[in-house]
Amino acid sequence: MFGAIPRTTEFIHARSLWPDEAILAHHILHRPIGELLQPFGDSMAPPGYLLLTRASIDVFGVNERAARLPAYLAGLSALLLFYLVARRTLPLEGTVLGLLFFATSKQLILYSNEVRPYSLDTALFLLVVWLGLCWFQTRSDWKNAIWLAVAGALGLWFSFPLVFTLAGVGLVLGVDALIRRDTRRIRHLVTVGGVWILSFAVMYSLVILPARNDQTTMNLVNDYYAYAGAFMPFPPSSLHDLKWFWLVLVRYFDNPLGLASDRIPILLQMVAGAALFAGAIGLAWTKRKAFLLIVLPVGVALMASGLRLYPFYERTILWTSAPAFLCIGCGLALPLKRLSHVWPMIGVTAILVLTVVPTFRATRRIVEPTRHHELGRMLAYAQDHWQQGDVLFLRPMENMAFDFSKARFDFPPGDCIVETGNGLTPLKGHARVWIPLYYDLPSQIQPFLDKVKEQAKQKDVYRGAGASVYLFDFRGKSAGLSREN
Repeated sequence: MFGAIPRTTEFIHARSLWPDEAILAHHILHRPIGELLQPFGDSMAPPGYLLLTRASIDVFGVNERAARLPAYLAGLSALLLFYLVARRTLPLEGTVLGLLFFATSKQLILYSNEVRPYSLDTALFLLVVWLGLCWFQTRSDWKNAIWLAVAGALGLWFSFPLVFTLAGVGLVLGVDALIRRDTRRIRHLVTVGGVWILSFAVMYSLVILPARNDQTTMNLVNDYYAYAGAFMPFPPSSLHDLKWFWLVLVRYFDNPLGLASDRIPILLQMVAGAALFAGAIGLAWTKRKAFLLIVLPVGVALMASGLRLYPFYERTILWTSAPAFLCIGCGLALPLKRLSHVWPMIGVTAILVLTVVPTFRATRRIVEPTRHHELGRMLAYAQDHWQQGDVLFLRPMENMAFDFSKARFDFPPGDCIVETGNGLTPLKGHARVWIPLYYDLPSQIQPFLDKVKEQAKQKDVYRGAGASVYLFDFRGKSAGLSREN
């Protein structure tokens, strides 16, 4: 399957952990297992995902691939689950098109190779929706009930937004059973719902409630997501509030869907929007129950955002890309099934416009994996130019990522110094000190560099994507060389 190739290429490439990953991975690696349920203050993830990642690191060693293995496997699983859902929901043309978008999605590929739970969110959403579709299309009620109960109860510990999926799917199944007055299915669903509620109550009391009571964690959430406009105005009471919906819709096509381009952003978003809404209408008309199963969880998440219970923003709603691509696939398939010559031409044109950018990006990832925060390349440069008596100095942030990279290098442990309360004092008198730094913007490291240059001579610098490594002589000052690649 084509979608597995760029995901696997990225996994094999094993780029260094970037800051967000490094912070979470540091907690997973160094905290006792029992403390993984407690608030971290600077990051947050479901306990099941944390334990799964810890198990992977314990089994396969402290390295980037082991830390990213759960996300990678979830990304591959999501491809299969998307196909299973699409085949029960869409015509063949729509299945192929929806799967093409899902397989080549920039964000889905990215988060299949990050120490983050978002690809697992997507896989579990698709699993529960698929089980909901099986509920409608088979007669083995008790078997489906067991699968739904187990998948939902366990899945809640691996994915925070799965609660929205369970609420949406449970509501659709329950209302259908009530309308049909099917007492047997009602009894089964009451049992399933009870298991879900019990699991969520335990998880909420052990994990979510302590995090909500932790001021550091909540400040992080409020400062970042509130500033980003991740919470729906509810109820909307002004023109500015209504504008939020338009801005979120425009942003949505870029991230998480990835259907945007710097060259033709408006055209792509217009075509994608038309396909999305046409597909939603077509799916609601032809397969109402399936439509409700895949769309209602998004509505529940949106309401939770309005109550400021969950941020509706980019990576936290990556899982909603699955229902969006299902609708887009359906919308693009509709013109292809028309008998006239005009409608198929419109459909083919729209397909070409929408698929060229994500397909090109995914293909490029096979040849050229993602490059950002290239701490590994900086460390490789330092090792290639290492001399007797050299020292490697790491700030705490870089050291978190270095924990997962150092097995690939031969730096003597005694020559690696991690910054502490003493600052740069331990470096005095050393003639050659390598300092690797990584960042989102070069300006972020400038205050640190200014401080270093007050005490040392810069002898060399090598720059990559989002990272640099400097060689300093802590016995004086002078200008040095600069190498960029």
